[in-house]
Amino acid sequence: MGKIDVRNLDSTTKLAVLAFFIAAAYGIFFFALKPIFSPTVRPFSGGMGSGMMSFSTNSSSAVNIISIILALGGAAGFSYYLFHSHRKKTGEEEYLVMRRALSDDERKLMDEIQKSGEITQDSLRFRLNWSKAKVSTHLTNLDKSGIIQRERTGKTYNVFLQKGKL
Repeated sequence: MGKIDVRNLDSTTKLAVLAFFIAAAYGIFFFALKPIFSPTVRPFSGGMGSGMMSFSTNSSSAVNIISIILALGGAAGFSYYLFHSHRKKTGEEEYLVMRRALSDDERKLMDEIQKSGEITQDSLRFRLNWSKAKVSTHLTNLDKSGIIQRERTGKTYNVFLQKGKL
């Protein structure tokens, strides 16, 4: 059987795993702390789970409160692991995701920019056989969106992808 990465599960399953984690962590902490707070009482005397979620005495209240706090603290760390994946997207994955939100013309522009890394606005115009106005309009929109950057060079612009976008 292969290794299961819980970060790839759907949200409902992640919540169920998190609930199980909280219950298990509480039980572990409760049975680990009970002998410390009630040394005269054996941990398993009175039946399994005796004193769990019982706040009738000071020692049982302390054990329960500390166990709950530790379980919830562990759950906070575990939920961060579950829901905030540590997997970083590669530049190519980011580019493909970004591409989906663009129009056909913007995709053509972005493909040319990505191929060359850095290109002049005039070169884009000739490669795509578009008017100056069309290239300028699309580049202005992409620049305002923070997807590309343009730097003035003489009478034209050097165009490149925004740092961190690819």
